[in-house]
Amino acid sequence: MTLSCPEANSDVNGAPPTDDPGIQLNPPNAFTAFLIATAVGYVGLLVFVFAFGLYGDGLTAGIDRACAEAAFQNGKQVEGEGNYELAIQRYRQALEGRFDDKAREYECGRSIGEVLLRLGRYEEAVDAYRSLPRDAFTLPGHWTGYVTALLRAGQYQDAERLGSEWLGKAQAVGDKQQCIWAGATMGQIMEHLNRLDDACNYYRMAANDAPDGDAPIMMANVLQKLGRTAEAMEQLDTYLARVKSGPLHEEAARLRAEFAAAPAQ
Repeated sequence: MTLSCPEANSDVNGAPPTDDPGIQLNPPNAFTAFLIATAVGYVGLLVFVFAFGLYGDGLTAGIDRACAEAAFQNGKQVEGEGNYELAIQRYRQALEGRFDDKAREYECGRSIGEVLLRLGRYEEAVDAYRSLPRDAFTLPGHWTGYVTALLRAGQYQDAERLGSEWLGKAQAVGDKQQCIWAGATMGQIMEHLNRLDDACNYYRMAANDAPDGDAPIMMANVLQKLGRTAEAMEQLDTYLARVKSGPLHEEAARLRAEFAAAPAQ
């Protein structure tokens, strides 16, 4: 008698034998389909690499612009919060990207100079401004920080040259406020160059547009240096009669008392 073994009709896992005509573990076209899918994927990869090589800059330009603008906006935000060091860092990161237009890029570059000026890092501010092309200074107000940084850094010749350009642009477009600032700044530059008559003229120009500002006080100080004490005191008396109180009134009163006590020249 022949003994039958249960394992004879199943594999080691109890599954039906593979020669069962009703079951196919590897359909005939499976391997072919796998090869086709692999080939299609490879060709797609080659197409992507080729396209990126030709148009990569264009594909990433939008990302660069978005990142540059985001860094710039964040710089403005932290600058407004008084975090100047981080603001400078953000502005420099923004300049590593791409802006939609040059005007925005130049605004970012000038922002670095303005923050460095506010921090009292005058030489660095001058370097930041100098790194920009002349196209970055199209409006009178664009020169304000640059010329001030040159003045504070002691670079008086360059300050005079660019300050004259600043004042000329302000006068050409009739920007009264910029004329006042430029005139007063040019007066300070002339004082440092020991050109006191020129300094007095610039201060007078600024004082005519802003009689309640500090230009009349600075002009009186220059008049005193020129030995024209009577004119200086008259200038201060007129100012004190106009400006009745405040820090500038106090400064004018202090200066007048000092002039009055000085020996006659």
